[in-house]
Amino acid sequence: MLEGLLHYYPEVRERLDIRTIPFERPRHAIIALLGEEHQGCPCLVVGDPSRADGLPMRTAGGHVFIDDHRAIIEYLARNYRVSRPAHD
Repeated sequence: MLEGLLHYYPEVRERLDIRTIPFERPRHAIIALLGEEHQGCPCLVVGDPSRADGLPMRTAGGHVFIDDHRAIIEYLARNYRVSRPAHD
């Protein structure tokens, strides 16, 4: 669903630093940022936590992140003015 949203709104994809990583664990790119215990996908590292007010944020490795796909979509909808998918 998240990939679909980014495909439908390429301008959002262009404004984000998106990194696609292999499905297999360990996911070294995420481990380097958040630690081994937080390598789930999808994951959005949030630069300004005030822009994610009310969403389920977590903190690790000095970064604030969202690792729930519904919350990531809500974040994108709020901050990049895109529509939310009707269903998931």
